[in-house]
Amino acid sequence: MEVTGAVIRVNDRTFQVVVELVGDENDRENTVECEFTPESRAVLAALVPDQQVTIRGRCTGKIGRRVFVADAILVK
Repeated sequence: MEVTGAVIRVNDRTFQVVVELVGDENDRENTVECEFTPESRAVLAALVPDQQVTIRGRCTGKIGRRVFVADAILVK
């Protein structure tokens, strides 16, 4: 799947990098969490809050107001 949205934050974790996107402009509590491999750190470090991006990955489910995307790739 592909998702386009505004970046909330980039979380650099030990074994992955997670980019959080706004899931609903009218309710910023709804988020999309996109999980990238550590090799993506350099490219993702340039992202800034509110920047519009498109990410492609595999939807792995939803918990509450969060949708999870694994195997993410930054498209633009």
